[in-house]
Amino acid sequence: MQYCFVIPCYNHDIVIRDTIASLCEFNFPIIIVDDGSQASTREILKQVSEEFPLVTLIHHQENGGKGAAMQTGLAAAINMNMTHALQVDADGQHDLLDINQFIKEAADSPESLISGQPVYDDSISKGRFYGRYITHFWVGIETLSCKVIDSMCGFRVYPLAAYAKLIQNTSLGKRMDFDIEVMVKLIWQGVPVKFVQTKVHYPEFGISHFHAFKDNVIISKMHTRLFFGMLLRLPKLLAQKWNKKAMAEQPSNNELEQNKPEDLHWSKLKERGSMLGIEVLVFVHKYLGNWLFKVVLFPVMIYFYLTGDVARKSIHHYLSNMYKYKNNVTLTQGQLFRKGFKVFYNFGLSIVDKFDAWLGKVNIEDIDIKNDAAYQSLINANGAVIFSAHLGNMEVCRAIFSTGENKRKLNVITYNEHTPSFNNFLKKVNKDAAINFIHINDFGPADSIQLKQKIEDGEAIVIFADRTSVNNPDSVYNVPFIGEEAPFAKGPFALASIMDCKVFLMFCLKEEGRYSAYVEEFAQPKKVKRKERNEYFSSLAEKYAQRLEFYCRKEPYQWFNFFSFWQNKK
Repeated sequence: MQYCFVIPCYNHDIVIRDTIASLCEFNFPIIIVDDGSQASTREILKQVSEEFPLVTLIHHQENGGKGAAMQTGLAAAINMNMTHALQVDADGQHDLLDINQFIKEAADSPESLISGQPVYDDSISKGRFYGRYITHFWVGIETLSCKVIDSMCGFRVYPLAAYAKLIQNTSLGKRMDFDIEVMVKLIWQGVPVKFVQTKVHYPEFGISHFHAFKDNVIISKMHTRLFFGMLLRLPKLLAQKWNKKAMAEQPSNNELEQNKPEDLHWSKLKERGSMLGIEVLVFVHKYLGNWLFKVVLFPVMIYFYLTGDVARKSIHHYLSNMYKYKNNVTLTQGQLFRKGFKVFYNFGLSIVDKFDAWLGKVNIEDIDIKNDAAYQSLINANGAVIFSAHLGNMEVCRAIFSTGENKRKLNVITYNEHTPSFNNFLKKVNKDAAINFIHINDFGPADSIQLKQKIEDGEAIVIFADRTSVNNPDSVYNVPFIGEEAPFAKGPFALASIMDCKVFLMFCLKEEGRYSAYVEEFAQPKKVKRKERNEYFSSLAEKYAQRLEFYCRKEPYQWFNFFSFWQNKK
């Protein structure tokens, strides 16, 4: 592999000599592209090129922009028969000590674009920091990927064969849009992208050539082109991702028989998306509004629907059961496909409601309370257990517990290992959110004591009883649910009995554009003899399944369990 450095330079004369001296230690050719700098900078660059034999200096008579300078430098690297070009900015913001890690990654994956993942210090401005989130969000849409961690870092290694192929078929931006556009189009071409964390510091006397209005207009136009370019390439991009997924998995026949994805426990299915994706979505919703969120939601959900085999088949199974059991109708494949996508799309829309709930934008006045007597009983209860499900949007009900005289803490039991990071993120979004997530892996006596104390303190504990246990997946009651027997975990019903308090059902459904909170009294405190417990808990599970089925019938497209619910027993 033959490496070189490419440095675009426009009036960066303060640190350029020190930068070049540091790069010479690697003994790689260094291509500096002077992009129409002023006379004093040109003179310094001339001196640098004479002082360091590894430097090749190329002049632009007029300033063409960072992208134009990079394209000139990369073309020169190709003409020099280099295989890889390492882009470094001339303003001293990059930590050159990380170059060895970039080279190692390139050597391990020579066909990949290796890009920096900035780790900023306090020198970055808030405008620059948050502005990057907008671009990261759009790039995620344009590439149909949550794995593009950063698309604007000018510290990266280009595989020149892939770049040469790219520029034969397309044009690239000539200014600050270049770094973003070249990454997106290389991804479209099938080039993998890997990221290396690198410290970024903006020098006190550094020069920035980013023009807030002009360059943002250019970048906005670029994103518009890329978005519609993505739509035109959508079938190809989906096929590309499908093939990569198939090649990555390739299980043996024996493994395939023993570990079919649709038979795996819900906790063993790989989470799709990322915390970065959630953070970007929150940023867009918070600062740019719902309209932009909805503009990009449709293609995003198409991607997840078409590429999520287990989730899609599971929702089709659920809908088939629902319509056959409810209306004695057998859905055609076309009907299943359309109705299945509606569930996915509603899930995407529900994210907006979740954000509003997290940000405290949903008030008690925004919720239609159903079953007022049960609601008053819940409010007056000195501690309560609430059974809910992944139906509708339970997060919205935080408003009931966070306003006025009814204010109390809402504790939500979770079994997902990703929840701690999610909870920390929630606190960043709104530190006063009235939801406390309690993460439990292996329920034991200490957990019982902790939860019992919360009940005695008058708090409410929410249990999503439509998920089986992570550590005891076989500890279930198989009870009738939408036409088939389905497994419901024993734990929630045993726990509710231990808490010795009133037990309620609560579901929050969106009906005709408004939230409806359905509250029911489910069970009273009851001392159950040991030999009668199994029968009693089983009756609670059956009752819960019946009421969940009732509310699924009310809003069948708000069921958000994207795994094989009826077969999910392993």
